[in-house]
Amino acid sequence: MKIYKYLIGVVILLFLISSSALAIVPKPQQDIYVADYAGVLSPATREEILRVNRVLYAKTGAQIAVVTVNSLEGMRIEEYALEVLRQWGVGSSEKNNGVVVLVAIKDRKARIEVGYGLEGAIPDGKAGRILREEMIPYFSNGDYDRGILLGFRRIAAEVAREYGVNPDQLSKENPALYRVKSGVSVEVIGAVFVILIILFFFITALLRPRKYGYYDSYRGPDFDPPIFIPPTGPFGGGDDDFDDNFGGGSGGGGGASGGW
Repeated sequence: MKIYKYLIGVVILLFLISSSALAIVPKPQQDIYVADYAGVLSPATREEILRVNRVLYAKTGAQIAVVTVNSLEGMRIEEYALEVLRQWGVGSSEKNNGVVVLVAIKDRKARIEVGYGLEGAIPDGKAGRILREEMIPYFSNGDYDRGILLGFRRIAAEVAREYGVNPDQLSKENPALYRVKSGVSVEVIGAVFVILIILFFFITALLRPRKYGYYDSYRGPDFDPPIFIPPTGPFGGGDDDFDDNFGGGSGGGGGASGGW
């Protein structure tokens, strides 16, 4: 019997050790979308994150939690961010459409953790680009407030588009800030368009060399850049009566990490 008692004691000890190793900052009781434990966010950024989250949740059911800490206390940032997503329950329990943006100041690391339901909208590669393009350049200069805000805007726009919501509708102050950036540069699009035109002329000249003139034969494809139409109705979402609360979402480690 003694050996069984010892084994039980060892199991309990190991459980306590593992639990303490996964200890994370507590979930905020108010303004749950912003947990600025490192104190790097301005009041304006904090307010924008809260306001846009409430509209996003009302329109899509998705949630984006922004968390800053001074240190990860020895944990890998991937583990820490995943525990925040799971323990806090960011996103809907049915859709698992939560995102956690975690920034560890002293460790100089950041991660975008994506719930199961949004891994198609924000795959690992796209999450990595958001970190590299929008966030880390500012973090390198010590401007955490700006980097977090730009990263949040990009993520919110991608989530909105996934659910068929015009990203412009996320902000009544400046809708253009939430327009989704194209994954292909303007130069690449232009080059492809020119090549298509040349090929079209070439094929047309071969098939109909005598029947048509050079300009008469051209019927090029239309190329209209995407047009973002600002919302015409009131700023929707019901955020005036909104009660902040996470929905119990989860994830499996999708996302990307980066350092500076």
